[in-house]
Amino acid sequence: MSFGTNIDWVNAQWCNSDYNKFADNPEFVEFYNGDYRVFRSFFWNVIKKLISDYYGFERESWEWSKKIVWSNLYKIAPDGRNPNWQEMDFQKETSFELVRKEIEEINPKFCIVLTNLSWWQPFGEALNTIKIENKYIPAEIESVEMYNNTKIIVTKRPRFGDSDYYIREILKLIK
Repeated sequence: MSFGTNIDWVNAQWCNSDYNKFADNPEFVEFYNGDYRVFRSFFWNVIKKLISDYYGFERESWEWSKKIVWSNLYKIAPDGRNPNWQEMDFQKETSFELVRKEIEEINPKFCIVLTNLSWWQPFGEALNTIKIENKYIPAEIESVEMYNNTKIIVTKRPRFGDSDYYIREILKLIK
């Protein structure tokens, strides 16, 4: 197995038992050295399970990580934290342009923005997205928009909660 491909760091560092399967491999330890265990993250729980469920992968499989492109809205932030308002303001124009270029180059069918509308709204305005009206939009989904061929789904982002509920609601909008 080669390490460091796709976004396998999420799989490798999901929990201690997953990490320990490879911990005697020096190449693995060199690439994944750290004690962060991803299963604690509501964000990664939603993303991993959502992609697995969408494609019909077993949730324990590493296959989901071959189907994702992940990017932060704001590209510069303190280690382990979100940027503050001043840091966001400093880089907003460049960040808007980078997100636009990412979406245009990758041309994904869906872009899941798992943060909240106040963080996404300046990007949507800069991209001039088109809001999609839908009879069924649950409270967890704050906006559904289109940019070229990409459906953008903006959700609330709690720090904890029922990730499976979020997944079911997002899947209703993308299947």
